[in-house]
Amino acid sequence: MRDKELIKSSGIIGISQFLVMFLSLLKNKCFSILLGVDGIGLFGLFQSLLELVRSITSLGIHTAGIRYIASEEQSDDDLSQSRTIYVFRRWISFTGVLGAIVCFLFAAPLCIYTFGNDIYLVDIRILSIAIFFTALSAGQSSLLLALKKITVYAKSNITASLITVIITVMMAYAWGIKAVMPIFLITSVILWATGRFFINALGIKQSKQSFKEVMRKGSPILSLGLVTIVTGIATSSVAMFLKIMITQRSGLDEAGVFQAVWIIANSYLSIALSSLGTDLYPRLSAVCNDKSGFEHILNNYLRNGLVLISPLLILFTVFAPAAISLLYSSEFAGGVMLLRWLMAAFFFRAISMMLSYGLLAKAKKKTYIIIETIWYIPFVAICWFGYPRIGLDAIGIASLVSYFIYFIILYFELSISGYRIEKDIYKLAIINALSLAGVFLILYFYGGIGGIVISSVVMLPALCLS
Repeated sequence: MRDKELIKSSGIIGISQFLVMFLSLLKNKCFSILLGVDGIGLFGLFQSLLELVRSITSLGIHTAGIRYIASEEQSDDDLSQSRTIYVFRRWISFTGVLGAIVCFLFAAPLCIYTFGNDIYLVDIRILSIAIFFTALSAGQSSLLLALKKITVYAKSNITASLITVIITVMMAYAWGIKAVMPIFLITSVILWATGRFFINALGIKQSKQSFKEVMRKGSPILSLGLVTIVTGIATSSVAMFLKIMITQRSGLDEAGVFQAVWIIANSYLSIALSSLGTDLYPRLSAVCNDKSGFEHILNNYLRNGLVLISPLLILFTVFAPAAISLLYSSEFAGGVMLLRWLMAAFFFRAISMMLSYGLLAKAKKKTYIIIETIWYIPFVAICWFGYPRIGLDAIGIASLVSYFIYFIILYFELSISGYRIEKDIYKLAIINALSLAGVFLILYFYGGIGGIVISSVVMLPALCLS
């Protein structure tokens, strides 16, 4: 019964994320035409700013809250759960206000740090409004996931994506590159309004608490949240560092190419992976003290993740030029090799992401912080010294090396804790890894049509197995 439930929830999220991915593909294709390479580069810088401020001011509440609400949901104590939900939503509102204030007050130094001048000062202050609504919408998504309202979560995502595509593409058509900041603002409001509509329709119960109780009951959520905030800040800071480094050394054009490839690698493939990962964390949190249940769920998700993500990684590696041209335009062709490096790196990222949820679910705070941050050291070092010499490829190589190290550390940590990966998962991982490596090496040394034909033959065993 448990397996059927896992497959059903993964299937619902998978289908919804596929539709969201299609809408995102359509939106980004329109943006690449209407905004150009410079517009995409500017979009990426504002996106990194938003993520950086959100990571610092979110206090990790939206992630940590999933674990605590899921635990309450498992206990069948309605009153306790309703109190936890009220506390969680009050803390989410607080982080939204905090993020908006920080962005508004520090707009000038953020602008100078990012662009070297204050030309976008007003835009960054407007961004503070988007940060507020983004925080609220993230909290709404976390609440739906923690309560396992998977169908409602899917409906909310699809509805918000559809409305966003229609409105933002019209804005880009009407205003061109000047529409970048208004797009951020309207997108955040649509996400919040859509999520609020679906949550209100559920009639989720909340028991009002005093300010003192909100602070007291929120302390364990905040405690775990501060663990995840470290990794969130590190991730956002590194993404910001990369885009600023590229912009200052090579200009907005190359930053636009990087942003396009980063979106393909992170957005489209992460959307596919999140059909599993979105549901994994609350489920692991609910059985964190049940060794056999914990191991069974994590192994199932690892198996399904490999089956789902490996063919996508291989296909994107083989058809990287076509993917970039289709999803964006020929102006972004300089990112083909970077995309291939990232596909190799994301094989280890996909496995590691699911293993890391195991640490989070067991609330291993210190271990999680150390492992989640240590891999950034080789990543930043390789990017910093490699980019001036080999360009964007250095970022891909840094990703591959860092995610491999990250995977090895996570694997040994969970093994020490008693977790065991089933044998068929090893077999599946090895076959897919060898196929991906073979395809990559063929295309690296033998480009053009010939390389694509040969690599297409090499990838067949992995595709058939999946």
